[in-house]
Amino acid sequence: MKYCKKCNVRYSQNGVNFCRNDGLQLIEDEPDLTETIPLPDINQSKDQSIWIKLLNYDLDLYDKGISSPVTIAGEYVQIGDKDKAIEWLEEAYSHHSKELPYLSNNPSLSDLRSDPRFKDLLLRIESSSSKNPNQ
Repeated sequence: MKYCKKCNVRYSQNGVNFCRNDGLQLIEDEPDLTETIPLPDINQSKDQSIWIKLLNYDLDLYDKGISSPVTIAGEYVQIGDKDKAIEWLEEAYSHHSKELPYLSNNPSLSDLRSDPRFKDLLLRIESSSSKNPNQ
């Protein structure tokens, strides 16, 4: 894992490590900080401002061809905008995202599991994968 020497923040997207503060690719090996500096678990955070910052960051990365529509959908779920989350999942579907087979198990999308639009999308994914088993 890599980290930013300037801010000690780590972030990995598609196997490439970036600093969340400036988006630059990181090159330093991560020190063992587990005993001295516990990193916050944003998945347990109720503070939506963190998710909004991550969402804006990932939207910028998506425009550069780096971030995933599934990642963005998950962030929309975290801020409570299920309509936008579904829109981004449809974007992933239209671009044949490699993450599609894993949507039903994606924990960031768990709040969508009862949504009929999400269920319909999962059925379409299953149907298209059974027609083309190489995907």
